[in-house]
Amino acid sequence: MVEKRIRVPGTEDERKLILQYNNEMDSITKKIETYKTELLQRIDAEKKQSPKMKLYKEKEELESIFKEYMEQRKVLMGERISNNPMYKDIKDSLFSEKKKYNLGSYQEIEEQEKNINKKIITEKLTTQQEKKYSSMLLELKRKKKIFSQIKEKEEEFKKLDGRMKEINAELKVFNEKISEVKDKIMMIKADITKITEKKEKNEKIVEIESIMEKLKAKKNEIWEKKKKVIEEKKVKEEKYFKYKDELNKQLKVEKDKKEIRNKMREFEEQKSKIVEEQNRDNIKKYDRIIESLLSIKKSKELMLGINLIVDMNEIGVEVPSSADEIENKVEEVKIKKIEFGEKVKSREDNYRSEIEKLDGMISSEKKKIESMPVTDIKLLKEEYGIKME
Repeated sequence: MVEKRIRVPGTEDERKLILQYNNEMDSITKKIETYKTELLQRIDAEKKQSPKMKLYKEKEELESIFKEYMEQRKVLMGERISNNPMYKDIKDSLFSEKKKYNLGSYQEIEEQEKNINKKIITEKLTTQQEKKYSSMLLELKRKKKIFSQIKEKEEEFKKLDGRMKEINAELKVFNEKISEVKDKIMMIKADITKITEKKEKNEKIVEIESIMEKLKAKKNEIWEKKKKVIEEKKVKEEKYFKYKDELNKQLKVEKDKKEIRNKMREFEEQKSKIVEEQNRDNIKKYDRIIESLLSIKKSKELMLGINLIVDMNEIGVEVPSSADEIENKVEEVKIKKIEFGEKVKSREDNYRSEIEKLDGMISSEKKKIESMPVTDIKLLKEEYGIKME
């Protein structure tokens, strides 16, 4: 699946320009192709009417022959290279063996043997001469035996030597043919060059080539403009992606801060509940009620405030209906105070411990926020030149 390219804000002008330049270059390319087709047709027509056509045909035929000769020569060269190691090995081996046993040719040995046998039959020999000729015949017989052993190798060498001579002879013929064909090709090329130098170019062909060159120059000019715009667009895209990366970092920090603040809020709510419970358990409330009742008694006017009424209801003491009941109510509150004091004494340490623990947790989360980078998305957009949405 092809990933969809992100359209970076602020690059719309560059995208439009690139599209415009692409369309202009496509238009020029079509024109160049049209002129190219016409040019090739005119050149082809001129070639058919040109005296060079015959020379080109001859050159093509000779080049084909040249190629064929070179292929055949290559095959022969390959065979010679392939045979050469074996040829050298057999030749060196035969020379070494003949030298070792002091052998001449097989014909020489047979001639010597024939001469000695003739002397033995025709001449009157002394005992010493008989021994000498007998020893010579034994030596010649030994040499003939050695010759029979290397005869197969000598025949193989003779056959291989004959083929190597044939290859060399064939290579000599092909080298001469190749040289001859090469010379002919060079002569034809020289004739073509002479005709080309003498002949003036077709005016229409010159005109089309000139138009094509101008169109190519125009296309290159547009391409350079396009490259510049692409580079400008690339700079904007890189800047935008850098901004997005920084924005994501800041948003992540903001999210983390929000999560920490939510956690702190939860701790604060837990603390508030404990404080509320602590306030409900606050013994000072009883002192406040007593003080308020005594103040009313002193004024001799039964005017009870709403807070006093609420507090008395909370501790379970009925509100006095007359000033005469105030003294009794004060005593009743004092009794309730003693009862309540004994009851809440054990809970106070609990409240204090829970509140200290929550204060520590709130402080820890607060330090986390303080250690985080400062974020300012509005300032970030201004720094990167991003328009506010």
